This record gives sequence, structure tokens and C-alpha cells, in this order.
Amino acid sequence: MLEQVKTRPSPLGDAIRVENDRVTVVREADLTSAKMDAFVREAVFGTGDARDYARWLIWEIGEAVGVRPASINGLYMARGKGAVRGFTVPAINVRGAAYDTARAIFRTAIKLNAGAFLLEIARSEIGYTDQRPSEYVAVMLGAALREGFRGPVFIQGDHFQVNAKKFAVDPNGEVAAVKQLALEAVTAGFYNIDVDTSTLVDLSKPDTLFYIPGVGFPFNPLPLFMGVTMLWQARLTPVSPTMDPVQQKMMKYMPLMFMVFLYNFSAGLTLYWTVQNLLSILQTKLTKSNQPVTPVGPQVSSALTPQSKKKK
Repeated sequence: MLEQVKTRPSPLGDAIRVENDRVTVVREADLTSAKMDAFVREAVFGTGDARDYARWLIWEIGEAVGVRPASINGLYMARGKGAVRGFTVPAINVRGAAYDTARAIFRTAIKLNAGAFLLEIARSEIGYTDQRPSEYVAVMLGAALREGFRGPVFIQGDHFQVNAKKFAVDPNGEVAAVKQLALEAVTAGFYNIDVDTSTLVDLSKPDTLFYIPGVGFPFNPLPLFMGVTMLWQARLTPVSPTMDPVQQKMMKYMPLMFMVFLYNFSAGLTLYWTVQNLLSILQTKLTKSNQPVTPVGPQVSSALTPQSKKKK
């Protein structure tokens, strides 16, 4: 069957030549024509050997003209060492209308002379859009070829998450499913994989790091940090001069009381409260910094200043 598929004329016609499983591009101009659209359509909606052969041809055409999947790791390492700087690397989740969306991205990249950007899709998105990694890579490479892009194409598996509910029922099976997807993705041309196990973190429990030796008392850093932010926020909040002195003392020591009350509360609650305090502190500081400075000291109206008598 595969041999019959190979003998069929491709949508690109004689613009490419295949000999002994080696692809030669005869006319690069045809790659940016509507012929490529038909080729990508075959790679997505085709069946069996015809679909797989179209995906293989797109990959090989890309190799021939310099459009190939690559890993962003080397650039990240160089950026971390300070060897390069002055730019960002956007990561774009391409899900729906993947071919048209990717074409728009590559068209913009050529216009802006952009070099590094990530095209990514998450495990959940692979599921609900029904785009397996091999199809996704073929579409991204086809879009690059269609727009005349040349250079590395950084494709990433974004948030290959472990499903918490499935993990609770069958941990080994769920981990094996993520590993299998990662293997499928790397084989297809995903050379960056973001494995995400944050879904297994239980924020309903205290964030106990360890128990203090000798007393067995838990050390929970989040409630302590929350108490510090509450004290900081209290210092920034002006006290009303009409407030009762007893109430003033209560307001002063309230953060310490909350620190005790919430010490063994869930990490999610204390984290939420801490972030809320930090945002309130930032808002207060920005508000105060934007207020106009009023002159210090009594201001005397010029209308009340005695005028010197005019000499006759």
C-alpha cells in the first residue's frame, strides 16, 4: 500500500523529487503556494499510509530547505549565563485553526525578523482538539514552509500534566501515560517538554517543611511570612486619631494573633492571604508615591498680608 502511495502524484507535483527516500526541492517558490495547503490538508485529514507519507514529506522538505524542529534549551542556557540578552522568547499555544494560526505567526515573525519563539500545545489541549504530536508538527512545519520562513522551529509540549484524579486511582498508570505521551512527542519533533506535576500538590494541608527536633513542633513558613506582611501592611495604614487607645493596641497586635490562629491552616489559604497582603502593600506604596507633596508649615494668604503704604 505504501509503495502505491509513493507513486501517486503529490500536491506539489514536480516541484519536489523523491529518489530512494531522499527528497530534493526543485522549485522552492511552489512551497509558498496553495499547493502546500493541499499538502497539509492531506497530512491532517488523510488516512493511513497517505496521511503518514504526507507528514514524512513535509518533514523531509523542511530538512531540505532549512526548516526543522529544534530545542530551545541551548538558547535558554546562553541566556542564563548572560551570553545573550535584550529579547524575550514568546510561547504561543496554538490550538484551534492550527494551520491558519501558525501561518499568521510565521508571517509576523518574518515581518519583525523574529528568531526565537515557541509553538506549544498542552496535554489537555492535545486531547480535546484531537491533534496528536505527529499531526501538530506537520502542521507547524507546513505553515512555516507556506510563509517562506527559514530557520529552527521550536515546538514544545506545554504542561504535560499528571491528572490528580487519575493519579489517585492508578498512580503508576497515570505516570506511564505521561511518559508515553512525552515519548510520542519527542519522536514527532517536540524537542522541548514541560512535565507538570504541580497538580499533585495538596494545598489543603499546612506547608510543613520539617518538625523541630526535640519538641516535634511543625515549622510552617507561610503563616510566618503572612504575619510579616500583615505587620508591614499595618505600619503603612494610618491610624485614626479618634480611635480608642485600646482598639489601637488591638489593631497593632492583631497580625500576631492571626499568625497563631492560622499557623496550622491550609497552605492554600495562607498563600492567598499573603499574596493579597503584598498586593495591598504595593497598591498603598504606589498611591502614596503619586500623591502631590504639600508644603509644610502655615500658609499665609497674600490677601491677609499687610500692604506697605505708598509714599505720597
